[in-house]
Amino acid sequence: MNKNTHFIGIDISKKVFDIWSTKFEHKQFKNTPEGFAELHLFLSQKNWCVMEYTSNYYQHAVFLFENHVRVSVIIPLVIKRFLQMKLQHNKTDKSDAKMIVIYAQEQSLNLWKPLPGFIDKCKDLHTTINLYHKQSTALENKLHGFTAAGIFLRQNVFTYPKKYLEI
Repeated sequence: MNKNTHFIGIDISKKVFDIWSTKFEHKQFKNTPEGFAELHLFLSQKNWCVMEYTSNYYQHAVFLFENHVRVSVIIPLVIKRFLQMKLQHNKTDKSDAKMIVIYAQEQSLNLWKPLPGFIDKCKDLHTTINLYHKQSTALENKLHGFTAAGIFLRQNVFTYPKKYLEI
């Protein structure tokens, strides 16, 4: 790793994202395209951005990649275990961004590049199908529970045995 490399830890949430670096410490931006454009003004060829793979927010790594910024995307559990190993207990977006930088300084990183679009689409479809199966099974189990309790569904209306209606 080049000693001139300057790591920037990025912790992204729904409305904002926090960044931390040894050069300018903490900054916060809105989680919008304008916010990332504002971040881009701070970046140079020496920067290496490091962020967690969280939900769809990691997609901001695409922005960095497309703007020729070195970026690594780390699995959140890896960062969590690193924090535990460092006995770090305070959990804020600012402290997480700082710990991501410390992780980057101590560990070897791989550069991230986006997967081809068709793979991302297949992963999304796979996730959706798995969610459908889980929800379908849960609903079938709930319906079975109703039937076992003597509660029946007829013509889109639940009918209850008389013992359930007595107070």
